[in-house]
Amino acid sequence: MPKQGFISASKVGVILKNGKGQTFTVGAITYAEEIAQQVIGVKPEPDFKSFDMERGIENEWLAIKTYEERELVEVHSMQEWRTHPDFPYFGGTPDGLVGLIGGVDVKCPNNNNHFKNLMHDTQVKDYYDQCQAYMAIFERDYWDLASFNENYPTPLDLHVMRIQKDMDWQEKLTERLPLFWSLINEQVEILKGKMI
Repeated sequence: MPKQGFISASKVGVILKNGKGQTFTVGAITYAEEIAQQVIGVKPEPDFKSFDMERGIENEWLAIKTYEERELVEVHSMQEWRTHPDFPYFGGTPDGLVGLIGGVDVKCPNNNNHFKNLMHDTQVKDYYDQCQAYMAIFERDYWDLASFNENYPTPLDLHVMRIQKDMDWQEKLTERLPLFWSLINEQVEILKGKMI
């Protein structure tokens, strides 16, 4: 769950793209506006949870247990927010840490999306930025994206996609985070000025 008033690992991908003729895309600017609202204390609107999202939340523990058994590892649960060592306004809450150099995030997609993961590692592109962000925050070398669907027979119920740390990505992140935070601060100052 993203922490209010912070840049979240789960949404960081939007800030890495350049906009047409400007530093950030429209999507990034919209995200900055959301964070600025949170910083000044606007109450968040309730999150929508689809059937698939609810199913994923319910099955997360089973997905982690299955991942531990198949990969012969122990997952250290990290169900708490942690910020980046150099950027205190950026953080995340991953599913867990693995050993001294790894981490894991589990996804419990529907039957069709799990099939696509089994066949083509489809969701790697969707969660690549999030996994790289966790590696930056927790100073890890790899992150496993585990796709789990309890409707599939063993061993097809679990598919692990390993993502290695991308140093070019990491460098771009360290360049973009301060720029994006400055944009948020500009918006916060404008809002504060209107509160007087």
